[in-house]
Amino acid sequence: FIVRQVWVSIAERRRAMMTSDGTTATRNDSRRILVRVGIDVAILCAVGLFMQIFLAVAEPARRGFFCDDESLRYPFRESTVASWQLWWVIATGIPLAVIFVTERVRGEVKTVAEPLQFFRWQVPFWVVEAYKSVGMFGFGATCNHV
Repeated sequence: FIVRQVWVSIAERRRAMMTSDGTTATRNDSRRILVRVGIDVAILCAVGLFMQIFLAVAEPARRGFFCDDESLRYPFRESTVASWQLWWVIATGIPLAVIFVTERVRGEVKTVAEPLQFFRWQVPFWVVEAYKSVGMFGFGATCNHV
């Protein structure tokens, strides 16, 4: 029994890592974070892959038009703003900027009793919350495309 306790305490000391501010983080915490982030990335990739397959396989609906339609009288003009510019600037860039600013301000106000340790780095509270919010936003944006 005593040998087992000594072996466990040695194993715990090996697992513990010193951080820059003198606190310890275990490898299990870092491994848990990596697994969670890996699962998030896998789910997002699965939804994105489904979207790409859906776009490649599905055909758009075809419908007719009326010859006396007012909008058909005028010649076709190209859009002055490309759709990818609208997507990245308005639909993605502005919400991401708002998320990061909001979480940064919230992070300054809120203090956490036990900060999150990732390997040897202490992760600020606002980064964790921004990751959660950006993850939900990215998942929703990806699902919206389907």
